[in-house]
Amino acid sequence: MANGTPSSQLGVPGAGWVDVVSRVIVQVGFPVVVAGVLLWFLLGRFQENMMTIVMRMNSNTDSVKILLENETQQLAELRAQTLLFKQIAEKMQDRERRRLDVAP
Repeated sequence: MANGTPSSQLGVPGAGWVDVVSRVIVQVGFPVVVAGVLLWFLLGRFQENMMTIVMRMNSNTDSVKILLENETQQLAELRAQTLLFKQIAEKMQDRERRRLDVAP
């Protein structure tokens, strides 16, 4: 205000985030603010970790589904082969019985 001209201020006092933070620190105390910031950070990390776990479990579920489908197909194939082997064994036993019945 020298020479009658108003001086311009760079910022309005009490309107910045630093002022808000300093008021909160003064009102609730530094340890409470630090604890709140740490809690906010940990909850954020916890949420990220949980999202990662959920995505991995989802992909594991898909893998297990594919594995079960493959195992079901293998079981069906083994059952079909077992049936064929039983039929072959019965035919061989019938041939052997006929051979023994014909032989004197």
